[in-house]
Amino acid sequence: MPSEADRQAWDEIAAHAALAHRWAAEVEAPVFAADPMRYHATVRCLEIVSEAARRLSPDERSADLPWRAIMDSGNAYRHAYHQITPTRVRYTAIADLPALIAAAMAALTS
Repeated sequence: MPSEADRQAWDEIAAHAALAHRWAAEVEAPVFAADPMRYHATVRCLEIVSEAARRLSPDERSADLPWRAIMDSGNAYRHAYHQITPTRVRYTAIADLPALIAAAMAALTS
């Protein structure tokens, strides 16, 4: 059973990953790229997911997810933002987040 701190981090991961996934998946790629509010909101959710992942205790991080990449991604969103494209953000949200959401939901129900 996760500690209270881990449960809070998992809750943030679940909530913000789900938002990012929904906002990216509910529109086609050209619409996503042309909507700066949707794009920036999705990036902000990915930043929060990254930061919350850093707060998880090492015992909570399963080997089947790329935790180092998840934790480091926030640095790219904050500091290398000029290299981050809407295509990359949308792909991350749609392709990578479902596994993380599933892990968060499993942790929260344990």
